[in-house]
Amino acid sequence: MTQNRFIKTTGMNTLELKSIAELQNLAFYIPNYQRGYRWTQR
Repeated sequence: MTQNRFIKTTGMNTLELKSIAELQNLAFYIPNYQRGYRWTQR
């Protein structure tokens, strides 16, 4: 299967389109203030 890659560089940032499979084994940290939900009541 041929896979087209989308890569764009803007200034110091490089954006690359990745599939879900490529992201599966990565760990991401999302601070509480950026989450769209709350675990406890206010």
